[in-house]
Amino acid sequence: MSLCFCYTKTFPGEDPERTCLALPVVAQSEERKEEKTMETVKKQDRLKKSKGGRPVKALKRENDIRVRLTQTEHFLISEKAKKAGMTISEWFRRSAVRGKVLVRVNTEDLKVLRTLSGMANNLNQLTKLAHQQGFLVVQRKCRELLSDIDDTLKKLSSDDR
Repeated sequence: MSLCFCYTKTFPGEDPERTCLALPVVAQSEERKEEKTMETVKKQDRLKKSKGGRPVKALKRENDIRVRLTQTEHFLISEKAKKAGMTISEWFRRSAVRGKVLVRVNTEDLKVLRTLSGMANNLNQLTKLAHQQGFLVVQRKCRELLSDIDDTLKKLSSDDR
């Protein structure tokens, strides 16, 4: 059944010559909706198309840090960046994120240094005793003390502290 609001009305079963040539109102509104959706799709396609120029970055770097370097420092850092195949900025970022900064001397290291100082004092006393009584008498004590000093130095210089 088609509905028409023009001067000629058509009903089912009527003469086809008398039918209205205008589209039904319902069909016209659906057609307009389809045209509008097609227009919006075309607009979206136009928006998606690249207009040229540099593409938008996914990760935008908005903050910056200024670092003052001597000529020597700049040269060393630029050489390291070249060897790594990076820019200086990228090298700094990776170094800052992955780098490890060690505390110069913490309380545990101070204890080790005091122990090492005491061992050095003992070594001096053993050296004096070796000169007085002979080296063979003090040889065993010297070897023990030297192995203790070696262990202490290894502990102090290890990077896993």
